[in-house]
Amino acid sequence: MNIITEYCENDNETKTEGMFHLDSTLGGLDEPLGMYKEVTEQFFSKPLIYKASEASKKSNSMFDKGVFDRVWVLNKSRNMFAMKRAVVNALWRNTAKEEFWSVKNCLTGAGNTELRRNENGAVLFSNVNLCKSPHICPYCSYRISVRRSIEVAQVVAWAYRNSYVPCLITFTHQHSNIMLPSTCINIQQKALQYFYSGTWAGRKLKKMSIGRITGSEILHGVNGCHFHSHILFFMKSDYKIDKQKIADSWVKALKAEKGGNLKSGSVKNMLKNSVDIMENCHTGEYIAKWGVEKELTCSHSKSSEGTSIFSLAMNGQEGLFVKYARALKGRSRIKFSPGLRAKAGLKEKKSDWELMQEEINESQLIAIISREIWHWLLQKNLVGDCKFIAENYGYKGLETWFDKLGLPCALSDGRI
Repeated sequence: MNIITEYCENDNETKTEGMFHLDSTLGGLDEPLGMYKEVTEQFFSKPLIYKASEASKKSNSMFDKGVFDRVWVLNKSRNMFAMKRAVVNALWRNTAKEEFWSVKNCLTGAGNTELRRNENGAVLFSNVNLCKSPHICPYCSYRISVRRSIEVAQVVAWAYRNSYVPCLITFTHQHSNIMLPSTCINIQQKALQYFYSGTWAGRKLKKMSIGRITGSEILHGVNGCHFHSHILFFMKSDYKIDKQKIADSWVKALKAEKGGNLKSGSVKNMLKNSVDIMENCHTGEYIAKWGVEKELTCSHSKSSEGTSIFSLAMNGQEGLFVKYARALKGRSRIKFSPGLRAKAGLKEKKSDWELMQEEINESQLIAIISREIWHWLLQKNLVGDCKFIAENYGYKGLETWFDKLGLPCALSDGRI
């Protein structure tokens, strides 16, 4: 018996109807897929969370080598799409129909869905709508961040080859739970503009570096919106960093943005907590994957700094999530300073959509799922399971899984 068989035979959770809304022409909460209604009532709609401790109690003969890693990956895959489901439901319930339309209909499509494997073994979904939102959609956020991290890593490698030193500086500011996310973000961005143009340390950093990459991270904690700017400067070999002057200049920029009405205690705390400097950074993950790994390992509980905004949708704080979504709509996660890409020998600048499409074009087709079955998988929150099985067991594993689910034949290996 293999893991697929055991996996299917033990999914006996309570059956509940999902609320994953789709375009009314495709079926949704109030319009289940008629011919598959009997099938949908046989299986769960909420994700099951398998733990390695539970898996260890089962006979080793049931599992392939590396089962514990695979169980963890299954959790990770399920959690991503459980978050996506929560985000879509929150937006449908709390916004007008046209608002966030692309996010609400992300991963839906009018035709058959293609499952494709990229060079790293990850399964991608093609011939479906993609919202390409780096902040609001868990799936697109992850895919975009992975591609951007490759670009950042290439720039870091180029910098070391040419004796430039990557130096990561993180800026944040004092916030409170009564501050709107949009206010918090605007304060940070305007303070950064002032830091570069109106302070000695900001101008000095630009002069001592040949370029920079800026990444943004936003969390929610007990004190409300927690916004960071992670800026990777590529410093010339003779650079010198005065940490105290940088901190003083950042406080000056925040004072200018907040009207100078900061209390002395606030200034002292900001000098201590609002600037962090890390020299000799070696990886693009410092920028591109900030926050994403937390989101994909289901860290929905609060940490000392906060939790991802996707967790707000998961935990029923939908109104607050929508405020974040509106504040972040249209904003990019990664920005390169002008001319840096060309200096590092990267290809022309590509939009998030172009990066995602490029990855799909370079991938290999492994299976095609019919439109009706794909939308059923979305409604029943089984897309994460489908992705996991395709990645670990390929087309044959998907065949076994579909057979165990009792689904009608709606799968091909791309040759039909």
